[in-house]
Amino acid sequence: MQYQFDLAALFPYWGDFLSGALVTIEITVFSVIIGLVCAIARRSNIGPLRALVSIYVETVHFLRPLLGRQDLARPVGEDQLRQQGVARHLSPVPQCRTA
Repeated sequence: MQYQFDLAALFPYWGDFLSGALVTIEITVFSVIIGLVCAIARRSNIGPLRALVSIYVETVHFLRPLLGRQDLARPVGEDQLRQQGVARHLSPVPQCRTA
């Protein structure tokens, strides 16, 4: 089975891809800086600073499972891609019929 991808439909969105990559890099750098500052502050001899950072870190660790990432885990359907014109060259997928 051979697939031939038509990436020409993605070329108009090249700027959006680069913009998304830049935002990803910015978030990564910002997160690393926050992490380093928190790590240094947690090792500090200043009690209130250490307590404040510990509360922040534990709150973030506590909230992450509660908030979940269901909104990011939703798959993009082929129908949505076809509506956007991205997947117009995809071959139809045979549907399984259930009894």
